[in-house]
Amino acid sequence: MIEEKLVEEVVARTFENSSVYPAEDGLELMQRAYERETHDSAKKSLGTILRNIEIAGEKHHTLCQTYATPAIFVELGTDVKIRGDFKEALRNGCRLATENGFLRPSIVEPLTRKQIGGNVGSHVPDIDVEIIGNADFLKITTYCTTALPPSFVEILLPSQIGKDAINISRMITEKVIEGGGMLCPPINLGIGVGGSLSTAAKLSKYASLRGWCTRNPDPQIAQWEVDLLGYINRLGIGPFGLGGDTTALAVNIEIAHVHSADLPVSVEYYCWACSLRRASAKIDAKGKVTYLSAKKEMRG
Repeated sequence: MIEEKLVEEVVARTFENSSVYPAEDGLELMQRAYERETHDSAKKSLGTILRNIEIAGEKHHTLCQTYATPAIFVELGTDVKIRGDFKEALRNGCRLATENGFLRPSIVEPLTRKQIGGNVGSHVPDIDVEIIGNADFLKITTYCTTALPPSFVEILLPSQIGKDAINISRMITEKVIEGGGMLCPPINLGIGVGGSLSTAAKLSKYASLRGWCTRNPDPQIAQWEVDLLGYINRLGIGPFGLGGDTTALAVNIEIAHVHSADLPVSVEYYCWACSLRRASAKIDAKGKVTYLSAKKEMRG
């Protein structure tokens, strides 16, 4: 039996860890980019980001002042029992992390833009639950999801796709040009292709959960990820939009089967900080907690 209070505490601590310490796959890509960058000013910018990450860990401070929209992905085993209000425990964990200063209270009313005073409101935090059959654990991953302009969802006709999806690649690349330095590069891209409109949007969000160093298991989609990353980095936008080889660190594409008459495409552009914010914890059926995706300095 897992108690509601334990879930709340684990969610709060996992948000804290993801706010302070970078996901190791994202950090690895940032370090690789620094090593191969050929433009002096861009290399200096990447070095500043890496030093910022190091200081955040040393001082146990957030690596960036904003966390975008807090999100929680739950893998819930069918053999696990939870005592109490599970959804409220997840929300309270986000509330506690905000009160403790690890999430900036950035959520507002959609039209008036009035602050709601925290990060818990209507459909916030963003929560998804996946049921895992014959499993006796609860896994919680906290991360941030973005609607950073020019992220978008577009419904295409089959005639608009182009050979090897070239028109989709062109559309995505043009949006990167439009965003420029506003995207706070180096960026990562989460792309959802297919399904319904809502499925494509969900897939573009889930793309970040795969890990930025892992290619899609479908060889054709994996090659598309590599090619699209190359197109974007040849734009020369560079870190913070000041020029250089490194505009993007990774492109992750997730696909779903789709109706024959249309093709939804959703793209989320993750700034360098959001690209790094992902941490997990696993609770077994007896309530033992293991913190995952962790650096040695992580509290747990």
